[in-house]
Amino acid sequence: MIRPSTPLPDAIKAALLSMDSTLRSNLSVGMPLDLTVIARDACTVSLSRRIEADDEQFQAMSRAWSKALRDAFVRIEV
Repeated sequence: MIRPSTPLPDAIKAALLSMDSTLRSNLSVGMPLDLTVIARDACTVSLSRRIEADDEQFQAMSRAWSKALRDAFVRIEV
């Protein structure tokens, strides 16, 4: 999914979706989540974000991802 050529916004999205999946599958993992981005060849943080349980943007992404997975599951024929 992620390659060296993956744009940073897509890599961030993949990381957040991975965290969402981990939250759902591993009860020992919980909120808050911390996201930190350090750009290649940089020694400074370019993005830092704490995601709390009531984070509306993360919740919307989580719902959209769940719906996309359910829709894909229904479309796949065996």
